[in-house]
Amino acid sequence: MSYALTGLGQAATEASLAEETGVPLPAIQAIRQIESGGNPRAVRFETRVFRNRTGRTVEGSDRAAFQRAYLINPLEAVNSTSWGWFQVMGFHGFPEMYGGPAEAVRAFDADPQGVGVRLFKRWMSTDRAEAAKAAARRLDFATFASIYNGCSLVPGANHPCSTYQTRMR
Repeated sequence: MSYALTGLGQAATEASLAEETGVPLPAIQAIRQIESGGNPRAVRFETRVFRNRTGRTVEGSDRAAFQRAYLINPLEAVNSTSWGWFQVMGFHGFPEMYGGPAEAVRAFDADPQGVGVRLFKRWMSTDRAEAAKAAARRLDFATFASIYNGCSLVPGANHPCSTYQTRMR
């Protein structure tokens, strides 16, 4: 299924996003497809992140798991979740962008495409992103995956970074 951003066609939006972030258009398209399958409403709760941040465990990775974690600690539930097309983790400033966790979730639910793009642009404006953008321009998908997903470059065909780089190609 294909989704278009509010107010612009998907191709125009992706081209604009590539220009604004310095990430080549094919890489933008690949990241969106790999991270969310093209679904702007994609939400993935990261149990491990929540446990590391709170000491509490909530099983599952779907929106229901997020909701259970939200009842325990709203801020850390939002911070421990990947949001939208590009699956940017909430701890990259998502709650602060909207004035708090409840406001961030409401904004995402009202405009998942727009919020997802804003989160991606925010991540791509960080110092850490410079190396990811350079890797994307070199078509060095292993390094890009390592930086963007925060995983190590461990050899092996089934390692998430190996899978990511293969899918990006």
